Amino acid sequence: QHKPHNCHHHHPTMSTTSTTESSDQTGSLIHHGSTTTASSDDAKLLMSASSSDDLFGRAKELRVMQHGINNLFKEYERENSNDGQRLHPRNTVRTLMLISGLSGCGKSALAMHFEQQCLDRHGFFVSGKFDLQQMDEPFAGIKTALLQLCQQILSLPRVNDSRDNSDAAMLHAKAGPGPDPRLFAELQDLLLRDLSTEELQILSNFIPNILDVINVSKSPPTSSSIDIETTNKNTVKTYQDENASTSSSSFSSTKITTRGNGAIKKNQGGGYKQKSDGLKFVLKRLIQTICNYCPLIILADDIQWADQSTLDLLQSWIMDSNNSALMIIGCYRSNIVERSDHETTLPPCEEGGKATADNVKAGIHPVQRTIQLLEESKRERCFRIVRVAVEEFQEHDVAELLSSLLHASKPTSSTVATIQDHDHHAGTDSSTSSPPIDRLAHLVHQKTNGNPFFVQQYIQSLVENQVLTLDRSTMAWKWDVETIQLRSPQTVTSMDMMTARLRQSQQARFVLPVAACLGATFSKATLSSVVRALSMHSDHSQFFCKIFDMPVRTALISLSEINIQDAIRRCQRDGFIAVPHEWNAKYNLVDRRVEDETNTRRPRRRKHKNDQGLCKFTHDRIQEAALALVPQHLLSELRYRVGEVLLAALTPEQVDAKVFAIATLLNTRPDLVPTHADKIQRRRRIINLNYKAGIKAMECSAFHSALEYLQVAIRLLPQKHWSSDFQLSIDLYSAAAECAFVIPDHDLMHEYCTAIINLDCPVLYKMRAYHILMPPIPIETANWRISDHVERGFSVLDQLGCNLPKTNTGRIFKGLLGLIKLKFQASKWDESTFRDLPVSSSVEDAAVAKTLLKFSTQLYFMKPEVMPVCVVKNFRWMLKAGITPYSPPAVAGIALVMAAHLHNFQAAELLGERALEMLGKLDTKESESRTVMLIYTCVFHWMKPMEGCIAPLQFGYRSGMASGDVESAMWSLHLGCEMQFICGKPLMLVEQRSDSNSKIMKDQKEHNFERMALMRRQSVLNLQGTASTHTHHLVGDVFDETQYDIDDAANNSKSQNHSKDDVYFALATRETKAAIACFFSRYTVGADIIITDGLDHIMEVFSAQPVLYLYVFVGGLNCYASYQQQPKRRNNEHVKMAKRCRRMIKQWYKQGSPNCEHSVAILDAEEYWRRGDHDDAIQVYHKAIAICEKQSYIHFQALSNERLGMLLYGCNGGRNSIASKHCFDEAVRLYAEWGAAKKVEMLRETIRDMFGM
Repeated sequence: QHKPHNCHHHHPTMSTTSTTESSDQTGSLIHHGSTTTASSDDAKLLMSASSSDDLFGRAKELRVMQHGINNLFKEYERENSNDGQRLHPRNTVRTLMLISGLSGCGKSALAMHFEQQCLDRHGFFVSGKFDLQQMDEPFAGIKTALLQLCQQILSLPRVNDSRDNSDAAMLHAKAGPGPDPRLFAELQDLLLRDLSTEELQILSNFIPNILDVINVSKSPPTSSSIDIETTNKNTVKTYQDENASTSSSSFSSTKITTRGNGAIKKNQGGGYKQKSDGLKFVLKRLIQTICNYCPLIILADDIQWADQSTLDLLQSWIMDSNNSALMIIGCYRSNIVERSDHETTLPPCEEGGKATADNVKAGIHPVQRTIQLLEESKRERCFRIVRVAVEEFQEHDVAELLSSLLHASKPTSSTVATIQDHDHHAGTDSSTSSPPIDRLAHLVHQKTNGNPFFVQQYIQSLVENQVLTLDRSTMAWKWDVETIQLRSPQTVTSMDMMTARLRQSQQARFVLPVAACLGATFSKATLSSVVRALSMHSDHSQFFCKIFDMPVRTALISLSEINIQDAIRRCQRDGFIAVPHEWNAKYNLVDRRVEDETNTRRPRRRKHKNDQGLCKFTHDRIQEAALALVPQHLLSELRYRVGEVLLAALTPEQVDAKVFAIATLLNTRPDLVPTHADKIQRRRRIINLNYKAGIKAMECSAFHSALEYLQVAIRLLPQKHWSSDFQLSIDLYSAAAECAFVIPDHDLMHEYCTAIINLDCPVLYKMRAYHILMPPIPIETANWRISDHVERGFSVLDQLGCNLPKTNTGRIFKGLLGLIKLKFQASKWDESTFRDLPVSSSVEDAAVAKTLLKFSTQLYFMKPEVMPVCVVKNFRWMLKAGITPYSPPAVAGIALVMAAHLHNFQAAELLGERALEMLGKLDTKESESRTVMLIYTCVFHWMKPMEGCIAPLQFGYRSGMASGDVESAMWSLHLGCEMQFICGKPLMLVEQRSDSNSKIMKDQKEHNFERMALMRRQSVLNLQGTASTHTHHLVGDVFDETQYDIDDAANNSKSQNHSKDDVYFALATRETKAAIACFFSRYTVGADIIITDGLDHIMEVFSAQPVLYLYVFVGGLNCYASYQQQPKRRNNEHVKMAKRCRRMIKQWYKQGSPNCEHSVAILDAEEYWRRGDHDDAIQVYHKAIAICEKQSYIHFQALSNERLGMLLYGCNGGRNSIASKHCFDEAVRLYAEWGAAKKVEMLRETIRDMFGM
């Protein structure tokens, strides 16, 4: 809807003519008198002239926006080729359009001007408005926009499933321009293909009508599962389908019951950070699917009131390169966002409120900070930022507006009067014609400063107060500028004008402040219920007397006589609110059918009535003026009373739907919450309401708002709440501790957790608090040291009945002994082992398993030497008690130990398969990503081809993001990309993958993973010869290794100055340098790297990860080649390292690793070469080349040909070795096919030097 203040004449309330008074009445133009019938009719007449679709004074802004819209659509226009197939878009650039200006300047109307154009061009245009009164509601505007998006999708025409595409194309050709009836089915197919059932379940909790989109004619896909299909050779297991079925949402808590009589209630909740991350990821996936289908424009209106989680979400959408055609239009008030000091003038009713406090504390408005971040990223992320500054009208704009409006009113059958201007009525006496427009325009501009909204309100007040009058005898408008100047106040604000207009209507005076408390949009039924409850209750009526300064009896009569329907109609007529019948049908653009072949008419728009009875303030300044009718010191109490009435009057389902709005209203005056014993239930309802609001906010990542709700609830708890409201207190303190952990406020987190831990109650009630204190990387504060974390963890396990040694020495010994026992027991395992384990239904067993799992991860960073005792204990506990939701990752952890430390690959493979089977049996998503990541990055590649592990890791990434396990998702992305490089995938593909990964990791603020992705990308760019002039030095446009203390971190892993993340990153960087040094024939550099790092240290850090293959292989090859390259300085240390790497590779191959066969052959050939057995070396190198070709390792095939060429060249001792030249030429061809252009260039230079060609 176009706002009236924007002077867009499409809306009947958008009269924008300014007038002056021609009568001799006295008094101010702004008064509290009533409006006569004549003036009301005149106002209607003037508004009825508002029929133009032009936006006055906005030609420049419209051109800029039109250019942006055209750029969005030009590569994405929906066209049909001759064969009836839709042409898909390409090379579309995302755009962020920022429309700034003062309140009332027409920002929203400017954006909405393009809505119909977007729909006509077969794109989607959705809008969401943020409300100052509901700032604490996370994703409020986003949710509104996505609900509209689903409604627009449902409005698309569709064909009968029995009719094929050719029939549909023929019908569409007959019908002419209009939506293609195949589009709905095509979009539905995309949604079903791209979104799993788990992701759709998450979406349906946020936007329920997404299920209407996918369930119209098709069943949803089955959810991601890990069912395994055995090949004929029974050596490779792959995912059958990423979309197999599930019966539970990833958001649902694990349902486990107590072992005993059920005396202990399950401690619900937890993991809300993971849930919120999952929601954001699924929303991102939805936007990607829509944008790859057609252009999408999202209008975020009044984003100065948006919460930080919404800004982060919009930022991630516009930065996502997978969104092919996306435009986000953000409208904001420049005086609020762009003021650096943030001493901005908020509406009078909100001064001193939350927004001001937050802005002062931040120093810069969140919107401005977000814009700055986007400005810094736009070149890297390839999106545009277009700024449109909407200024107030100049005087000539006001004159054009008035002239157009007055000229537009001409006699018709539906109007009884005509607006005339003396310049357009020849033969009319000048005494009966209208005065000139120029002086009137000058006066209006002077009074309103050209603010369009103020202009409209000023004109409206002049008409209502009979200052601008219609002379019905001459059918001309009359005014007198001198009279207006004499009687108008010297200074008047739009708020004064609006307040005065509202006070003129008694019904608006009583009803609109209540409506304003409900928000910018409200329903008639809710408003009616609240007003009726306020009028019937004597206490509320007395409060109204104080608000409007009238006797009690008068207030009661006034309230009882109010008819809500009449009041709404009156407010609508006066232009204060809109009751748009088209809202519910606004996006139901066409019938959901296609006409028969005999009827080729274009699908028609349908009109629907507003079933929900929704109303909306026509402008937020009117809402603010309505609140300004209430004295400032009574406004918070009014809001509290409205919230109290809503809580009592609405059903539980309705309360849940409005939980943020009601909680915010009640929290304005928590001191009014009843404390008397007879009203304690009302107090508990308010406490529970804030708890629900806090939980919902946590699920949307609004942890600051969530903590505020939860802290209000905690403060409202009775003094002895640990005895009277024990479970509620546990839930509140646990949730508040989790919020404090995320924010982060670690001292507050410890305060809430300690309050729970110190309770004299069973330990199961304390488990959520204990688990909050067990993050993967332990937190050190003034009150908590590393040793405190260790001892607390073992103390918790002891309380749970999981007894472990009391000393570190005993723990280390028991852990090693447990591993040795497992190694011997593994020889007895077979296909039936662990398959018949029961599923445990005990809450105690689940608590033990989860605690051991979390504590093991924490010990890895605190005391890795103690970690095995917890890993083994978790496995033993599962064998004794049965499977719990935390068993799959525990079994995967044991499989990792088997592969990395005990080198029993067969047992590791068996455990990995059992872990995947457990996931299917438990039907749990919580630990799915971690289990898949551990198995496919640390277990299966020892016994299966590495290439088959890449696709499951992509599934692991999606599963982790959907369930909120971001760390496992990032590991899946990182190691999946490393596997692509190791397997010899085209460098262009690896470069694109690493680039995409780095952006995802940056958006997730996973900076350690981001720098590893950038490092891998730079190595590829070095090989390609782009963005860098270096070879083995990782320095270029993307990454610069000199910015990091890599050498020191890699060689001082136990130093307190470097974290484990820094050590891993340093070694990963040096491994990458060694690899590209090998490809660039800088063998000595690569050999020195592995000798400096030490093989034992490398194996300790990389554990069983696939990068260990590459490091050991290229390390051995570098050492052998360095020995051959420098015969006069042959280094025995190089030979020792080369032999050790060769022995390790051969040991892995003998144990069954299929990924080492080519490496063994290459290193054997190098060993024969070193010994001088050239014939054997040549024969084995030919074997290595054949193996590489068979396994599609094109880069190692090229490297083998290059090394064989060098060997043949040296053996023949001449420049004319045909065999040597052939090997070099083959190496050039393979390197070129791989994409290593820089290596190709260098190798050709070498060939010219060697062979003189």
